[in-house]
Amino acid sequence: IMFLFWALFAAIMADPIEEKMKNEMQATLDIFATVTGYSFSVGYIDVAGRDFGLGAGPRSPEGEPPVPGTVTGLDTMLLGSGSKPYTATAIMRLVDQGKLKLTDKAATYLDPVLMAMNKTTFVGLMGPLAANVTVGNLIHMQSGINDFDVPDFDNQILHQGGIKHNVMEYLNHVASYTGKEGCTDYTCTWVCNPGSCTCYSSTNFILAGLVLVGASAPGTTWLTYDEARALNITSDQYPHTHFLNQYPMNKPPQGEGLTVAGESVQYGSYELFGQDASILGWTCGNVAASARDAAFFYWNLLGPTNTLVSGSSLADMEDFKLLDFGWAKGYVAYGGGLMLQNVDPTKSRVPAPADDVATYIGHGGDTYGFLSDNGFYKQLNVSISVVVNTDENFEYPSAVTCHMVAIAAEISHSFKNPFEVPAPAPRQIRVPEDVWCSNVCACLSRRNEQNRLPKYLQVAAWAEPERRRVTSHEQSSLQVKTVKKQ
Repeated sequence: IMFLFWALFAAIMADPIEEKMKNEMQATLDIFATVTGYSFSVGYIDVAGRDFGLGAGPRSPEGEPPVPGTVTGLDTMLLGSGSKPYTATAIMRLVDQGKLKLTDKAATYLDPVLMAMNKTTFVGLMGPLAANVTVGNLIHMQSGINDFDVPDFDNQILHQGGIKHNVMEYLNHVASYTGKEGCTDYTCTWVCNPGSCTCYSSTNFILAGLVLVGASAPGTTWLTYDEARALNITSDQYPHTHFLNQYPMNKPPQGEGLTVAGESVQYGSYELFGQDASILGWTCGNVAASARDAAFFYWNLLGPTNTLVSGSSLADMEDFKLLDFGWAKGYVAYGGGLMLQNVDPTKSRVPAPADDVATYIGHGGDTYGFLSDNGFYKQLNVSISVVVNTDENFEYPSAVTCHMVAIAAEISHSFKNPFEVPAPAPRQIRVPEDVWCSNVCACLSRRNEQNRLPKYLQVAAWAEPERRRVTSHEQSSLQVKTVKKQ
């Protein structure tokens, strides 16, 4: 009798809007996982108190050594550059504590650390322009220092995934560039004078990590710096968030680590699971988390309560400027460790409209074997994170995110077909029968009754039921192309 009572009580208390959203989102994830052969994880938090994670697909890609089981809302994947806001937030918390200023010269904090690590200084490593770089320049992508994160070097690191790497490898690689300042082909150490351009470079966030070390207690190193403590990330609130610096990614000393294997295509053909975590680039890409935990972090940083930094610090982080040099020039706006992104595919190569339903403040991620979209949607007052276990094509997470936003907009806000736009005649596929959809994202909320698939799955070559494999010849080409990781 008591069991029936509590079951009835739970049914009465259930939120019908949340249940409908979860059902729609889960059905969508199941379709994408079936069609692509990859796995997807979604985290969702909103102002009404809805807080959940979902997953679909096997824990290892088809044809790879198996990781048993299917992905759930508790599984962890790599966020890639979705980690950068964690680093920037740690910097801003030090600003709030009065321990540093964004206008401080970065060398003030870097020189003692670099001297202990490599018997050098920031200027000694990168040249005289380094003397003018501020802490704020680093997290705003305005230092002028070039990126280490290019395919040939990425492939080299991944190929040596079984050994421990030191962050100095990444910095020394950039310092070794010999091209003339202002190059556009990743051959020069400096693309511009500090503060004179906004250029995406993950090198900034390794340096920002070393600033955090330099501002910490004496004796702290990049391996002992406690990012979770700096961010007040506790295991009770973030049970599936891990900062991976070294040791096998799936078996770190702190416990859980990475629970889903990823497939690398862009950076060399490997399964990502047991490699040493030092390949991840430390504070530019070392967070392994459930999508729910990631959504919770972005909610706490950017949502209406903002429990992580002061209002003035958040305002600085949200001071966006269009990238004007290099990757994503002219269409991605970058702030202090945050970017403006829009998941409506018709707006993917234009500056994201700040007041658009599909625009989020947050960060995309593109790392070995994983891709992600993570952020807060101001027009919906929701935080959503989507992660997929491949680096093959960024349309994988963007397609799923687009549909997650469409579901949230339509079910919880009664926005009808928020992304509906004219589209070309779709190409039908069989999963398991011919299905079609004529609009971007708009049809998803009608999928259950009309058995339709998202437009992405009809017109994009990567979504064939038989997933495309990269040949050795193509892989060689990929290694020399300038493919940017976020």
